[in-house]
Amino acid sequence: MNGWISVGNDVWYKTHTCSHMDGSSGALIRFGGGEDDEGYDHDTACVGGISWCSECRGPTWNLVSLDPFHVEPSIRTRCHNHLEHHGFIREGKWEPA
Repeated sequence: MNGWISVGNDVWYKTHTCSHMDGSSGALIRFGGGEDDEGYDHDTACVGGISWCSECRGPTWNLVSLDPFHVEPSIRTRCHNHLEHHGFIREGKWEPA
């Protein structure tokens, strides 16, 4: 499945590491696309990113847990012609806001 982990409701995540931290420092969040889809090359998926590294630029989230995946506060994204996505990832599940 190309490393994407489902949190339900057609929402997926994949953690990444920046140069400031050992271990996970953020995640790509994907809305839509199929199970084997990388999500970058077409209009059926929307990919955004979040970070919990205080040294990286931009807003940061609080990492509550990696297993099950849980970040606070909510995540809001809009990609090209897609609807806005807004919700929470708590206890490994997507909760629409």
